[in-house]
Amino acid sequence: MNKSNNDYYTLLELERTCNENDIKKAYRKLAMKWHPDKNLNNKDEAEKKFKEISEAYEVLSDTEKRGLYDKYGKDGLNGGNGGMGDPTDMFRQFFGGQDMFNGGMFNGGIPSRNNNKQNVIVKEVLLTLKEIYTGVNKNIEIEKNVIMDNKGNICVKNTTENCTTCNGVGLVNKTQQIAHGFFTQSTIKCHNCDGKGYKIHPSFKITSIKEIINININKGIEENEQIILKNKGHINPIDGTFCDVVLIIKEVKETKFKRRNQDLIYTHEISLFQALSDTEFYINNLKGEILKINIDEIINTNTIKIIYGQGLPYKNNTRSKYGNILITFNISYPKEITDIQKNILKENFKDFFTPKTFISNAKNVVLHNYNNQNNEENNNNEENNNNEENNQNRNVQCAQQ
Repeated sequence: MNKSNNDYYTLLELERTCNENDIKKAYRKLAMKWHPDKNLNNKDEAEKKFKEISEAYEVLSDTEKRGLYDKYGKDGLNGGNGGMGDPTDMFRQFFGGQDMFNGGMFNGGIPSRNNNKQNVIVKEVLLTLKEIYTGVNKNIEIEKNVIMDNKGNICVKNTTENCTTCNGVGLVNKTQQIAHGFFTQSTIKCHNCDGKGYKIHPSFKITSIKEIINININKGIEENEQIILKNKGHINPIDGTFCDVVLIIKEVKETKFKRRNQDLIYTHEISLFQALSDTEFYINNLKGEILKINIDEIINTNTIKIIYGQGLPYKNNTRSKYGNILITFNISYPKEITDIQKNILKENFKDFFTPKTFISNAKNVVLHNYNNQNNEENNNNEENNNNEENNQNRNVQCAQQ
């Protein structure tokens, strides 16, 4: 078979008498050299070469496929031996499927096409419910990395140089003796550039600066909603672009209202007397108005009252412009009452009392105040008391016999 530029042996720079180890070494060297993420300035050529190298390795590293190729050429591989796999998957599998750098083979330590996604700055923005109600204009402080020259100017181009230790690859081969006459070779992250493949040119330096960005937050924004600030974050030294900043909205937890979507939940404390008769109280809404509340009916722990249109605004106004205020109640019971008070209650509420039922064989028990910490201990003591009582009953029966 005549050799050509797309001959698999030629692509891997190998002789036809090469062995399996020679094929692996050739692929390791050329795949790292032509990986697209290492050749951003000539990406099209690199992708083509990387695919050709991967295809050559896939065939020559397989004994059956290599035999067919040696005998019939590429035509011999069309008989059901499968097509070319994903070159990137093959690359990762070759290196053990491990993330050689922080965040991925070429997506973390070595800046790649997706590097800006890896270095996104995430910052929480705290808002009160009143700010969410009205909308707000805020100044956000962002701390980010930039590249500066010796005069303090921010620079974005020609600020890096290839690492001389790994020749820009980010990886180096390490040979280690494991026994007399036996050696093992592994590929590790370059210590000189920390696996990046580049170093900042001596004329420049990476500096952390703080920048104030003014943003407008629309009213009705949701908890955990994100605001994306494009190109406001760290610099990517390879291509001079800037990553994004992601702002995550967080609410300041207030005691007056609790938020449920666009509704506001207000819990009001009332006495037992107010729950049974009537009550009047006031609520300050987020608009700054004072709302007067009158209730002249019996209130129980499940009672919920609603004030329409006094909640948070809807952003899209799909159903209505504003949510509602929901009023729930905590009823405060007296800790103790006198016998006279008990009699007054019985006299005035006798229709509500359930008549006592007498069961002759019912067993008296001792009630305790519930304490979660001592509950198990009290339970064991009660059980021991019951066991002692049962033993005494058995002893009495035996004595009688």
